[in-house]
Amino acid sequence: MADLIHGAQNLVIVLANGTNGLGVVRSLKRAGLRSIVICPSSADLAALSNIPEQKYFISLDDSWDKNVLCLLDSLSFDYLLPILACSDRAANFISSNSELLSRKYKLLSPAADLTAALNDKRCEIEKMVALGIPLPKSISRLDDSDFGDQLNVLKYPLILKPRSFAGYEIIHAKNIIFNDIDEVMAFRSDYANCLDQFVIQEVIAGTDDQLWVCNATFDKNSNLVAAFTFQRLGTMPSHYGVTSLAISRLNPQVVELVKSIGKGIGYVGPAMFEFKYDIIRNEYLYIEINPRLGMCNWFDSRCGINNPAVAAFLADDKPLLNIPTQQDGLIYWHFMGDLIARLEDRESIKNILLRVIKLIFKKKVWAMFVWSDSYPATISFFNNLKVLFSRVMKAIKR
Repeated sequence: MADLIHGAQNLVIVLANGTNGLGVVRSLKRAGLRSIVICPSSADLAALSNIPEQKYFISLDDSWDKNVLCLLDSLSFDYLLPILACSDRAANFISSNSELLSRKYKLLSPAADLTAALNDKRCEIEKMVALGIPLPKSISRLDDSDFGDQLNVLKYPLILKPRSFAGYEIIHAKNIIFNDIDEVMAFRSDYANCLDQFVIQEVIAGTDDQLWVCNATFDKNSNLVAAFTFQRLGTMPSHYGVTSLAISRLNPQVVELVKSIGKGIGYVGPAMFEFKYDIIRNEYLYIEINPRLGMCNWFDSRCGINNPAVAAFLADDKPLLNIPTQQDGLIYWHFMGDLIARLEDRESIKNILLRVIKLIFKKKVWAMFVWSDSYPATISFFNNLKVLFSRVMKAIKR
């Protein structure tokens, strides 16, 4: 997409966080765009990268929103810069402060109320139900008087999810799996005062390779402009986490679902959509939308669909040439994360080694490593090595 560049400015503000932010600055560079990053700390992956032209550090405490707003207000440019979000909090920040930010920056983001709804699992579920989008059977209000009746029609296992970051802070986990009614009732008893912070859904039966992700970008009229789909082959933590292993595959059915949802809710900007194919119902079931650039956006770009660059160009009102068809068959691999997840899932060493041998010679996109910007991958590798060692020692003690 380097041929889309116009002029010499081509600078983008990135509210970076973790793997998402690292992928964005690399994707922007791939399209000939320069970046300024605002990171949670100097240890953030984007901060470790040699790509950003300027780096600012603001810790993720209660004052983060206020401090970022002050920083952005203090920066001075002779033209309006696009801003890209790499976390749910950053996406909410941009939407909530769009009136102030739009005086100095160019934005491509959904309205504040829509972003808030998509960052609230209950509101998100209720929006999808209203649109008629297929999704797992759910209980969105755990404190309802008819909770027991609703629970009786669900099949185990069930997955409990925080509605938002507030719920995550209570259980310090992305989800909890319930295998029977006793586990559900024990949770209700232990967390009786904060049940309003959670939802429960049926776990969609099947393996990780039935999970599909679509990273997409919508223009200011909620038209789908760019879409990249991939099939998950592994997650971290295992089965219920983020992508650790995947293969690029165009899935027209998923793209059509994404197009329908985006238009139906009036979505603007980049987003990550997640689905799982239910072999019993013979359809794709909606799991979630993350209203910002997805974690695997570097994978998008390496396969020809540069969602960060598309979002930056659309925000800057620059014309786009035809976006190519995605390249299928490339492997995305977060090696250490995938290894830790499989060991924790008690997969045999033999199977893990056979998978490594099978994948090592395939054309792939490493989650972290590129030769020209290797320091973030090096630090991440050693950090993961410490995690692996710690968990092995705990297992030995048990």
